[in-house]
Amino acid sequence: MKTAILIHGHHLQADAWEDVVWGAPQEGRLGRVPKGLLEALQWDATMILFPTATSEKDGLKEGEYTLRLARERITTLSPFSEWGAEKSLAWLDERAVLELTSQDTRMELLASARIAHDAGIGRLVLVSSPTHILRVHKTALSLMAEDEAMRSFVHALYAVASDVSYAGTSVGDVVIIEPPHRPDRPKIFFNETLKPLAELQKRSDAGTELNDALRRVIDEFRKEA
Repeated sequence: MKTAILIHGHHLQADAWEDVVWGAPQEGRLGRVPKGLLEALQWDATMILFPTATSEKDGLKEGEYTLRLARERITTLSPFSEWGAEKSLAWLDERAVLELTSQDTRMELLASARIAHDAGIGRLVLVSSPTHILRVHKTALSLMAEDEAMRSFVHALYAVASDVSYAGTSVGDVVIIEPPHRPDRPKIFFNETLKPLAELQKRSDAGTELNDALRRVIDEFRKEA
């Protein structure tokens, strides 16, 4: 079965972009790109996807800029350092595919899945930061209900975390709210109530106001508990 590695993009103006995307491999901290490259070796991948078009720098779109970084630094990673520049770059160039249309994680998954599906690939490995990969995997699973290309990976979809979270955060800062399912707990649908927060987060005015209000309400309830 052929494998594609999807190295999820990171906004080029984000804090600590280089650390999140590259990390410090010499210290054992793999960012998204080195983690993705090593996953490609492990799976003997035939495709490595570099999205997106969300941001630009130096006249390059996000996917192009990230691939440029990968090409510049691949020989600093083992075993590529033993291969030498010519062999390492040939290996990468043979597999690298740019996806330069998507603007967010959902679009990134859809566009990349379609590229991989159309190339006859049967396994998709998602690579992103510990603070992002959980949402990436959840979004991919949700998209299977509506997209044929994504659905083709239903039995061969994998999610792998790099070692570097968003700047100043850790995976412990990620909150997952499942639908109620335990019979020994009340059926309170916080997941439904809070689902619109992701959309409101894009609006600084409403999002900030709502966040402050929620914090006050939650603090009051915790005092009464």
